[in-house]
Order: sequence, then structure tokens, then C-alpha cells
Amino acid sequence: MTVRIEKAGPVWTIIHDRPGARNAMDPDSADALTTAFLQFDADKDASVAVFYGAGGAWRSPAFRKFAFAPTAGLPSRAMGLACARA
Repeated sequence: MTVRIEKAGPVWTIIHDRPGARNAMDPDSADALTTAFLQFDADKDASVAVFYGAGGAWRSPAFRKFAFAPTAGLPSRAMGLACARA
């Protein structure tokens, strides 16, 4: 699995962990991240989501291409590196 979720009370850390590709995005990773953020959005006890690239690497251009496509279905509050509920 390229994405894992760590929960500490209302704070979720969504971790992209694909070390062999320095966390480069691919369709499977984008699908997994979309699912993770949708799970966060559905959990009324979750308040903050932090997106983290394991190993200190994160490739943003491909992330935007795959995960933030207009048809991805992400809630608007999940369109950043961190999001919080008021």
C-alpha cells in the first residue's frame, strides 16, 4: 500500500510512502489518496488532515495532475497540504 493513515484523536496524518519512486504519483497512489481524504471527510470526529511524503520526498506536479483533477471528487477542504474543520 502506498498510502497509510495515522490517527491521533481528531488529527489524521495521511502518508504517501512510495520510496522506490521518491513518492512520485501514479494512478494507484492518486486513487489511494483520494480514498484517504474522502474517509477523513466522512469522519465527523476528524478535524485536521496533514498530508506527508515519507522519506522527505514529494513530487507535487504529478500529484496535482492525478489527485486534484476536477473529476477526482475531493471535497474542497481537501485541496491543500493540510485542512481543518472549523
